[in-house]
Amino acid sequence: MRPPRHVLATWFAVAVLAGSRSGANAVPAPRASVPAPTRSSHARAGADLAAARRVFEANLAAIRHHDRAAYLACYLHAPSLVRTGPGGMALGFASLDSSAGQGWPDAFEGLDLRLTPIQPGVVYGTYLYRVRYGADEQRGLSERFFVRTPAGWKIAITTAFPAPPGTPPAARAIVGATLVDGTGGPPLADAVVVMRGGRVESAGPRASTPIPAGVDTLDARGCWVLPGLIDAHVHYSQSGSADGRPDVLDLRATHRFRPRAALL
Repeated sequence: MRPPRHVLATWFAVAVLAGSRSGANAVPAPRASVPAPTRSSHARAGADLAAARRVFEANLAAIRHHDRAAYLACYLHAPSLVRTGPGGMALGFASLDSSAGQGWPDAFEGLDLRLTPIQPGVVYGTYLYRVRYGADEQRGLSERFFVRTPAGWKIAITTAFPAPPGTPPAARAIVGATLVDGTGGPPLADAVVVMRGGRVESAGPRASTPIPAGVDTLDARGCWVLPGLIDAHVHYSQSGSADGRPDVLDLRATHRFRPRAALL
């Protein structure tokens, strides 16, 4: 079975990273072997993640604010820059430079940022996007490969793929509200409720309910959060007439309620 296009794109991205070794934005070559983790390697990975996250957040802020210069500054200025999506793949910074700034979204959300180190100097990240162009709203997943270069950390590969129908919304945390959790306990002030995959992942006091890194937050101070109240009652009979609701107005002495109920 042929792998999905986004998997092929990731394989190609790794090949590009392995082959891009020259120029001012040179990408570090992969190591021949993976050494055992050490305290220094953990520290280096943490520094790489922090640097990549700064570029990630700057990239999304540039999209949000329609800042062309800041947007282009995030990308690898090299022929090996890769952009891909449902329409296929485009190579090189020149093609990005020629199109950047044309057709900014009217509204943009970048949610659930996630990053993981691949090797020293290379970090992989994803986020869930929601954009609106006029009345057309789109949601999906976008990927980034960040690389350390002499010119600083840059995006070497970027992808975007729309979400299939039925995909749950991005994770979100409701922060600061008073929570009634439905267990019968007292209301919890300054609570956190984390929702992921269409379900409540965690809920409780802010002090003991961490907000996952990269999850979008909603400031709900001054509000209340409580379980949904579902009206599930049933009308056995409802004719709209006085004889249809003897619990409201009992006219059974003058109206034939039981025959009407049987008829309905």
